[in-house]
Amino acid sequence: MDIADCFNSIDHGLLLDVFKKTAMLFSNTAFSDQFVVSELSFFLNNYVIKFAGCRLLQSRGIPQGSCVSTDLSNLFLAYVDRKSPISSCFWDAERKRPWGGERPEAGILRFHDDYLYLAASKGHLSAVRDALLGNLHRFGLRPNFSKENVESGKGPASVEWLGLEITPHLDLLIPLVKCGPRMFDRFGGYPLPWKDCLFRLKACLHTSTHIKMVATQAGFASNSSVAEENARRIGLYFGHLVIVYIWSCPERHVHLASIKRSRQLAKVLICRLGSLLECTSLLSLARDALIQRLLQRRSEFRLLLRFFYEPRLLLPVIGKGTPQEKLVKNMSSYFGLF
Repeated sequence: MDIADCFNSIDHGLLLDVFKKTAMLFSNTAFSDQFVVSELSFFLNNYVIKFAGCRLLQSRGIPQGSCVSTDLSNLFLAYVDRKSPISSCFWDAERKRPWGGERPEAGILRFHDDYLYLAASKGHLSAVRDALLGNLHRFGLRPNFSKENVESGKGPASVEWLGLEITPHLDLLIPLVKCGPRMFDRFGGYPLPWKDCLFRLKACLHTSTHIKMVATQAGFASNSSVAEENARRIGLYFGHLVIVYIWSCPERHVHLASIKRSRQLAKVLICRLGSLLECTSLLSLARDALIQRLLQRRSEFRLLLRFFYEPRLLLPVIGKGTPQEKLVKNMSSYFGLF
């Protein structure tokens, strides 16, 4: 479900009231609460629009185009969600499940002005929808029914939304990346030097928001079936990224044949996996899945695969006493290499 004309529907008075209450929660700021609120009020009430030769003053809604517009609307909608009679149904990454691992009756997720609500039955779905609509109306917001889509079905089918796979139990999964063995035979991107390829790969590994959301959800560190499946999918996703980014380097054959370069690449991948998966058994599953994906190009990644099979070979390039050294030693012990 989508909120109709979200930015222009937010009342200035309500937004300022929400902003004041939020500002009171922060004491260590460079400016006083009164000053920040007055600046926001000036921003909201002095936005002039030129239309058809006339200058119009916007009296309602958040002016679009500013760097703070989206943040202000999210701040307001988060407050609206917390005031909902079904606020406990909203997904929270850190909240422990009160239902003891059983399937919840209903759950709601929001991304800006788009809502996704899931329920165990049509009755629960209708109740959640009615409560959500009623709460939005309280704050002067209305849904865009033309964009509303209701799907029902039997069985534990998951839903893909915003780059995530959501199960009926409200667990988040990394979507499976389908990559055939010949998918990258004809790479169509711009050729990049090895250093740029490695930089882009590292940046992608550290900024993937959907992986962070999955890794921070409650219960992820446990050896549950969901955690194990996510570990495998993260490993496959990392392998997919390696193929995508390394294949854009014309000199990849030379660098992948270099012990120094392959060890550097293996260190980046293993250390990033270790920062996401603290449990050694989950890390092992991700490592096995990563190897499985790279085996599609075993002739190219022969040397790189060796460092995944024997992580202790990375110790010469890892500082002593660091968390990375502990990670590699734990992996090696787990695989019986020490």
